[in-house]
Amino acid sequence: MVRNCKVDYVKKTIFITKKFSKLASVVNSREYHVLQRLKRDNPKYDVEVLQPKEPVTKHSGFSIDFMRTFIRGQGHNEKLEEFEKELATYGEYSGRYGKIKSWFLKQYPQFTAQAIREAADKKKAVSASIDNKDVTQEQQDKPPKIKKPSEDESKPPQTASGADKDTKK
Repeated sequence: MVRNCKVDYVKKTIFITKKFSKLASVVNSREYHVLQRLKRDNPKYDVEVLQPKEPVTKHSGFSIDFMRTFIRGQGHNEKLEEFEKELATYGEYSGRYGKIKSWFLKQYPQFTAQAIREAADKKKAVSASIDNKDVTQEQQDKPPKIKKPSEDESKPPQTASGADKDTKK
């Protein structure tokens, strides 16, 4: 059973992984024959190599930067050094966020799922208030005022009577 390829009949595309692509480039390998059979069965389909997913660095506001800022705010310099070592240990590993989050929750067990959600909601509220910093809630509820033109502005501009007489002569 090959799990490194998928046929999408709606998009008319054969999706293969990068690893499968590399293995299929070897003539007479198992993957080569699978790909050839798929292409033979679906001659008008395109073959597309799937790109690896980007590593996740945050979940609902509980980002690595949030964790770092929290540790700094607590004044725990030793924990901050440990945190940075953990980050360096995992480097660009795709599962790094989960490992760092797990370490953080072991160090600070007071953080529960509810606390994480509240932190995310607070962060959203702060960013919304920054976006609308000059607008109060009362101002947001009221429709904008439309300025009525004054009597002077509503009258059309008058031409100089003397200028008209000079041009007619």
